[in-house]
This record gives sequence, C-alpha cells and structure tokens, in this order.
Amino acid sequence: MFPEPNHNDLIIPFQLEQSGLRGRFVRLGATLDEILGKHQYPQPVARLVAEAATLACVLGSMLKEDGIFSLQAKGDGPVGMLVADYTSDGSLRAYASFNKDVVATVPDSFAELLGTGYLAFTIDRGEGFERYQGIVEVDGASLTAAAQHYFLQSEQIHTELKFFAAPHAHSFHTAALCIQAMPHDADAGDHDLDRLPPGWDEASALLATLSAAEALDAALHPHEVLFRLFHEGGVRAYDTVHVMHRCRCGLGRAERALSALSEAEAEELADAGRIEVRCEFCNSTYTFTLQELSDLRAKDAGAG
Repeated sequence: MFPEPNHNDLIIPFQLEQSGLRGRFVRLGATLDEILGKHQYPQPVARLVAEAATLACVLGSMLKEDGIFSLQAKGDGPVGMLVADYTSDGSLRAYASFNKDVVATVPDSFAELLGTGYLAFTIDRGEGFERYQGIVEVDGASLTAAAQHYFLQSEQIHTELKFFAAPHAHSFHTAALCIQAMPHDADAGDHDLDRLPPGWDEASALLATLSAAEALDAALHPHEVLFRLFHEGGVRAYDTVHVMHRCRCGLGRAERALSALSEAEAEELADAGRIEVRCEFCNSTYTFTLQELSDLRAKDAGAG
C-alpha cells in the first residue's frame, strides 16, 4: 500500500488571472509540530503561536525582496508577547511568552489572552538596507483579523484572510488562504478604500466557500483547492516554497552577545561562575564559564 500524500509545510503563491488579484495558500504540519514541541504551551497559547507562524508565512512570502519578515504582537494580557519570523528561504520560527497561572483562568479568546496591545510587522533586508516597521493597535477578534485590519488601514491594501487550525497530537496543523489587491501606485494618487478592486467581491465570495476540512486536508494538493475555488476566472500557481523550522540562534551568536559584556557585568550575571544563554525560540541553551568569556574578550581585543 502506498503512503498517503502529505502536502503540508508549503506555500503556494498564485494570481487570479481575470482580476489580477494575488494570493497565497499556506499549509503547515510537521514544521509546527517541531516549533511547538520545543515548548510546553497550554493549548490556547499553542494555537496562537501556530496562527502567528502561519500568518508570518503568508505575509512574509509576499515580499519581493529577500529578507526576514517578523510578526510581533504585544499586549497586557496573560500572553505578553507573540513573535514569528519568516525568512525568504522558507525558514520559520515562533514563540510566545505567557503567564501560565493567569492563562489557565481566562477564556480561550484572542482578546482575553493578549489584552490591549499592538501588532507590529518588521522587514529586515540585512546590512546596508533600512529596516521597515509598521505598527497598529490590535483590533479584531483574532490575530488574523488584526493582520487584515492592519493591511487595510495602514498599508491601504485590500486583504482577505482565512485561517484554519486543528489539534494534532500535542500540536496544531494549520492552513491559510489569502487574496490581496496589488499595492497602490504611489504616484497614481488613488487611495480610495471604499472603491473595491475589480473582481474583489467575486473572489471574496469564492474564498468564503473554503471549508476547514478542505483547507487542512494534507492529502489534497493545494493546486486542487485553488482550481476548485477560482478556475472560472483563471488561476495561475507559481513555484512552491517549502517551509521548515530553522532557528537563527547558535554558539557564534551567543559568543558575540556575551563577549560585549564587561568583566564586571559578566560577574554580576554569573551563577556559580557560569552564564547560561537560552534561545526563546527553540529553547537551546549555551553555557559559558567566566574564563571562557574572558578569553573571548581577549580574542576580540586582539582582532581589533
């Protein structure tokens, strides 16, 4: 018997040919298992992390240039921080900081978990390029709704997002489908948000017919889903992007961070002569003795 197909952990960019609207179909499985498996999140927090990671894939993959797209939500609720990073090569990481005791006492809702706060999108194209960041107050009943609101109000781009999640062992598997109007031409002066892009109503209505079962079915290729939804007006799918969990932490990064500490600062932070650095994203730890840090400082001084 042949194994069942598994069309997870991928991004399908597409364009609706008749209207010119662009879109993304994202489906995540094992990648989220690995990300969430690094932590012991309560289920409501795990679902939020899964949603943030999925949205980072959707929105980050729409960038034309290579770089790192970061989604960050910060609030005064029991989930104080929610972060997801997507890199243009398909690398993904995500984490949440939360108050375990308080999370257990509040309803499982986005508003109750995050509270009042803001949503930020950051684009980092690397050395030599200016970082871009957009910030908006959290508005909406879900992280997806807040992201959709951001694009309409802050970027003046009509965006329709549908997000689906289903528990999977101790993790979640997710899917998201997004359609978006092309960004306005800055020189055209046409920023009338009340004027819907051509074909928008029809595409939105078709998107509304997408069910969770269809979106999350890993045995169903996303091309089949896109064809079922949009074939009448024509849909063109582009090259698939494969997504994997890959953290950017490492021994070298930890060394560079700690070598910048003075001897007095290092001694103040040390416990029994050692300093431990833990990556919030993947829970990896790097431990250094004070002597090793002294050697690193001397090495850096010699290199300078």
